[in-house]
Amino acid sequence: MQKDWTMDPSSVEHVAQLMRTLSDTTRLRLLGLLTRGELNVSSLCDLLQLPQPTVSHHLGLLRSAGLVRNRRDGKQVFYALDDQAVTAQGRSGLTIQAGELELRLQVSDVEATPTVTATATDSATATAANGGGAMSAVDRQPGCATPAM
Repeated sequence: MQKDWTMDPSSVEHVAQLMRTLSDTTRLRLLGLLTRGELNVSSLCDLLQLPQPTVSHHLGLLRSAGLVRNRRDGKQVFYALDDQAVTAQGRSGLTIQAGELELRLQVSDVEATPTVTATATDSATATAANGGGAMSAVDRQPGCATPAM
């Protein structure tokens, strides 16, 4: 029998909360930057051209959702994708594991329109296109050089 994840209220609520977290362009841009590797808050502020409180707020929401992790080194805080839940697919996308659901965010065409694909472990798939271009916006930002690893 095929499993239907939409019938489990806790699964649906978890996915809905995750989608709310991902619905902000700043948070998508942060995830896009972190596909390149670990970065400190100051670097993220410079790359996004946003003030530190704004960046820290969005990083806190991503951390609460289990999408990023942080580590402190003296006064600096470094952020990276949480590899327990998020896998970078090069610079073109992310795979997010949300319980039994796998979400893939990827830039898939010439216009750099991100495509979100949700796949349940039973192979049911739903795809939606987002015309905002949020994942690719990171690459179009001035001064967004790839950090040295």
